[in-house]
Amino acid sequence: MDKNYNGDLMIVGQFNDSFQPITDGVAAVVRNYALKLGQMVGPQGGSFVIVPSFPGFTDQDQGYQILRYRSLPMISRPPYRIGLPEFDPAFKKKLGSVPFDIVHAHCPFSAGKLALRVAKERNIPLVASFHTKYYDDILSAVRSKWLAQKILNFIMEFYSQADAVCTVNEATIEILNEYGYRGPVHVIENGTDLQAADPESRRSSAGNRVISELKIEDSEPVLFFIGQHIWQKNLRMLCEALRILKDRMQPVQDNGRAFRMFFIGDGDAAEEMQKLVAASHLESEISFLGAINDREFVRGMFERADLMLFPSMYDTGALVLRESAAALCPFVLIAGSTIAGDIRHGDNGFLSINDPAAYADTIINAMADPELRIAVGLRAQQTLYRSWGTVVGELFTEYQNIIARYNHKKQIAASYGFFQKSSGPQN
Repeated sequence: MDKNYNGDLMIVGQFNDSFQPITDGVAAVVRNYALKLGQMVGPQGGSFVIVPSFPGFTDQDQGYQILRYRSLPMISRPPYRIGLPEFDPAFKKKLGSVPFDIVHAHCPFSAGKLALRVAKERNIPLVASFHTKYYDDILSAVRSKWLAQKILNFIMEFYSQADAVCTVNEATIEILNEYGYRGPVHVIENGTDLQAADPESRRSSAGNRVISELKIEDSEPVLFFIGQHIWQKNLRMLCEALRILKDRMQPVQDNGRAFRMFFIGDGDAAEEMQKLVAASHLESEISFLGAINDREFVRGMFERADLMLFPSMYDTGALVLRESAAALCPFVLIAGSTIAGDIRHGDNGFLSINDPAAYADTIINAMADPELRIAVGLRAQQTLYRSWGTVVGELFTEYQNIIARYNHKKQIAASYGFFQKSSGPQN
């Protein structure tokens, strides 16, 4: 089925294996893409999200349409779901009624394969985003380098069939190349839905609310981590660094606490992390708040925190860095990690080697210099802040260019009396 594309009246589908109520970074990217695209294309266009069903969760009207398909629980990694779109006739009928101009896959698995099939059947372009260091996840699951490489080769074959491949930064292109991908890559950086804080009035009512609800004293140093609680994010090292930090920092309260640390999020390592904290006698300092979808509360945490701790070597483009920058909150990363590519120590962030004692020392040194922390937070905002409106505006232009190139190739092919689906990304 061919379709004539009509300028700005674009109909776009975002395909992914996770979405609300799951709160991972890729799901957040998909949600913000769909929301901003819905605002751009208006009622004459169309912004769609195509994702697995989630029992007990009801989608709300958010300015884009959500098509859910049948799924089963992923036993090895709750709360994720295994999508089964091929076994959902009602969903397939709905999907078939949507005249997409372009489809965008955010994963190479069931949702990605569905997007590829839609693109081939309708002679429309497929965009594929690379968000994740898949080899790390696969090796952790199968515990065989040989098998992990075979699965990775299958994943790279998916990306080779896309008409355009996107990722979030230049450093991630290197990972794609290491994985065996050799085609062109478009960089579309991440953004944030948080407004940039005013440096003259750093704390809003959101920050005051967090102080009240969490009973934080003015003199208490506040640290926090926000994200999935999975070991791939280097959280075992972080827990050990916090144990060392307690030994090295002087208590600031009569209760003996030297700092407050909050973990926001959930994941399959959360229970064991809590056991580690208890074994290190850190229950007074560390609190686990679980997943929080209240964006004002999250903003308030960034406003009150002295440092955001994010030691992940796994992430390709952590959204929390944009959020932290928006709120003028400095962060501590690991030097050499993919997400640290644009960070300069002591300028727009703090960097540590991947070692618990060194990480604790970096925190202590940053906490000892309040003026430097303020300056670093301001530079982070100046160098890293990007709104989703800006990001998706660039994405929309890229979609238009991809569609134009694809349709030009179709016209050339038609002039020779045939048309074949593109076999790889377009330059």
